[in-house]
Amino acid sequence: MLKKITIISTIAILSLAGCGKDTPKCSDTETTDLLKQVYHEQVFNLFAQRVFPSIIRGGLSKTQLDKQMEEVRASLYKQIPALDRDKTDYVVESVITTSTDKQTGSHTCKAKIKSVNKQTSETIGETEIAYQVELSDDGKQFFVSLIQ
Repeated sequence: MLKKITIISTIAILSLAGCGKDTPKCSDTETTDLLKQVYHEQVFNLFAQRVFPSIIRGGLSKTQLDKQMEEVRASLYKQIPALDRDKTDYVVESVITTSTDKQTGSHTCKAKIKSVNKQTSETIGETEIAYQVELSDDGKQFFVSLIQ
């Protein structure tokens, strides 16, 4: 399904309750779990924008937008089952830390991410991605952003 994909940067946040002030490593479970979530949102949004460009133009109230996005989600799941998180899992493999900024502690990373059918364990698609892991100034949250 997805061999290569150019992804615009996005940021997701996860709280680090009770953790120290070190930026999570590229391959830490908390990082790869958040990476899967960010990746899924990016892939879904990419398909949604291509299939339903009228939603992106705006002019809808939050309630209207939520309703329309739910309809888009259901339609996309029918058309492209790999987008349905209930049926698809992501597996992050071959994680590489390409650089670490000693001043900020942020990491730049590469990995392979596979889309896998949860029922059959069949690989639906895979791609290589680059991402960055950063810690908030107060050390309470970290951010994972896809880069390309």
